[in-house]
Amino acid sequence: GGGARSEVVISDDPVIYPRVTHPDIMVAMSEEAMKKYGPDVRPGALLFTDSDLVKDVNRSDLRRVALPVSNLATQELGRTIVANLVMLGVVVAKTAIVSIAGMEAAIRENVPPKTIDLNLKAFRKGLEIGGKAPIEEPVSHATA
Repeated sequence: GGGARSEVVISDDPVIYPRVTHPDIMVAMSEEAMKKYGPDVRPGALLFTDSDLVKDVNRSDLRRVALPVSNLATQELGRTIVANLVMLGVVVAKTAIVSIAGMEAAIRENVPPKTIDLNLKAFRKGLEIGGKAPIEEPVSHATA
């Protein structure tokens, strides 16, 4: 738990400044993280939240995908700790910001060998549910 922050700059062009000031995408896995870092997100950005853990978004100008990834990780995969990999799958499914093959290769290279199968299963579960999940549009841009 808690309000951890991690930043990633993804670009086909050279990255001149690696710090993210107003992100286009945010993942909030806790209420604390949403409160602490949510104000920095640019209007119209895409927000991914764990719907069981983040209740108060306090931003009506963001597109949002809210799914109970921690609960799903616990119930379907038996390990809450892989909720982040489930959410990563959701993000990849909704944005295609990186390739599925590339992300699976990165998972294989960066997790302990004994946990590769579990982490890949969690990522793939996120791809599955993310592909079906709606993106809630900002209130200010909703159509009647």
